[in-house]
Amino acid sequence: MSETPELYNEVNVLFGSLAKALDVPEDTLAGLLEAGTVTLEMARDDQGAPFVLAAHGAGETRRVARVYKDRILHLGTMPGNAPALEPEAAHEQQTTPRR
Repeated sequence: MSETPELYNEVNVLFGSLAKALDVPEDTLAGLLEAGTVTLEMARDDQGAPFVLAAHGAGETRRVARVYKDRILHLGTMPGNAPALEPEAAHEQQTTPRR
């Protein structure tokens, strides 16, 4: 694998988006990934757009989101909201790549 600044930038953006999607600080996300408590799956939606399905936690604190290149689609309860939503409810959040 070649080590290029572009690759590191893409990984950094993905890492930041995953932290935002799961509502955890980036340094906490690193520990959760090392511990294996975050589930990540590559997939494509009905339109063929690729995303990473990220999940962490259980019960009311469970966070599940589709992380696309330019947005985060929260499934279920959106971070910061106490009431549970219907499973089919989804909340979209735009992501801004870091420079």
